[in-house]
Amino acid sequence: MENNYPLLKRVIRRERNFKLLFALVLLFILGTCIGYVFQRQPIAMFLLLAMISGLVTWRLKSSFRIDRHPVWPLVTSQAHQVSWIYFEEVQLQPFGILLAKKAVLCIWTIGRVQERIHLPLKHKEALYKELSSTLTEVSFGYSDDKKLWYEAHPSMLRRK
Repeated sequence: MENNYPLLKRVIRRERNFKLLFALVLLFILGTCIGYVFQRQPIAMFLLLAMISGLVTWRLKSSFRIDRHPVWPLVTSQAHQVSWIYFEEVQLQPFGILLAKKAVLCIWTIGRVQERIHLPLKHKEALYKELSSTLTEVSFGYSDDKKLWYEAHPSMLRRK
């Protein structure tokens, strides 16, 4: 039975959409600032905005497809390279005021590469079940012992 990881797809799309929204807001703010500076030279403003829009679009085009996200091939086609998966809970607390809580999926490979993806805290348990049901040779969960085993040799965390 092949698992298409529907929740992981949704989380990757969500992260991609947040990045795109952030880039568009940043582009709007930059365009407003440039428009204020070049208010008497509309051609220069248009060329500069076109160049910046092209660069942003070129940079973001690789994140539009799910299969190009670094987590997707690790989970689907390169699962033999994954040695350890765990979740972290992150709190956004500017000036000590709790604004949000999120979960971060951390995937560690045998080659000592870490990939991370942010997701809502409510999806943490469902994504854990989705991944643990198919990635049976991977160690799940964080502990100090697992961290020491990973630092000694990453493949020691893989279950045979």
